[in-house]
Amino acid sequence: MNRKLLSLVAAAVSLLGVVALAAPIVGQILTGTVTGIVLGLSLGVIGAVAAILIVNQIRFGMSADRLLRKLVAEGDDRGYPDLPRRPSGRVFPDAAMMYVEKCRAEVAADPTDWRLWFLLAGSFEIAHDRRNSVRALARAKELLAG
Repeated sequence: MNRKLLSLVAAAVSLLGVVALAAPIVGQILTGTVTGIVLGLSLGVIGAVAAILIVNQIRFGMSADRLLRKLVAEGDDRGYPDLPRRPSGRVFPDAAMMYVEKCRAEVAADPTDWRLWFLLAGSFEIAHDRRNSVRALARAKELLAG
């Protein structure tokens, strides 16, 4: 099973779990007690936050996938760097950091190119720096949009 399908199945199961909270939420609220109502509303808030987070992650992944497809359609195959890997498949940390620095230098040379920001986001992801990866991908999307 490919990763995209696996991710969508996992997201669907998670959202199904959030929907399954509906019966306990209603049951607690219908008890009529203050404790039941507060507990029911609390479960509702937790479920709503979880659903929002899941949907945002799906949208983020889909937008990253669109940018990668656009990059490849333009004939640019830099989105798949050939870096030295451990037997487990993970990139060696030193190689990941060197790739991040290379991408940072390219962005510094041309900060208006969405492709370079996308590659920087990918380099951060390889280096397991999720926060900077998200920021760089957001910047790539901004530059592409306008």
